[in-house]
Amino acid sequence: MYKVRIKSDFSAAHRIYQGTKCEQLHGHNWQVEICVNSEKLNEGQMVIDFGKLKQKLSKILENLDHKYLNEILSFSPTSENLARYIFEQIGKDFKKENCWLSSVSVRENKDTEATYCKP
Repeated sequence: MYKVRIKSDFSAAHRIYQGTKCEQLHGHNWQVEICVNSEKLNEGQMVIDFGKLKQKLSKILENLDHKYLNEILSFSPTSENLARYIFEQIGKDFKKENCWLSSVSVRENKDTEATYCKP
């Protein structure tokens, strides 16, 4: 089994309604990592071209970058929900590939991470 990962980031603000200080409007420089698996290499002897993979992720993140997430998303913008959202959005784009998206991780900072994996 082969596994490749890429990382990217975006900046955005949000509020979490949970009775803590996170109820206050605040922002993060979110880091996103996606992991793609394949049982074999493609004709170019890769799982997928890193540039192509970065384009797929960039297309999703540009809709989140420098936004107030509570205003543009229909769910509570927790790291867990963002990981699932990105997974579902980018996962649609793998139908013609020889690989599959296996996980998306979202970090608010260096100490916190949420991951959504393929069920």
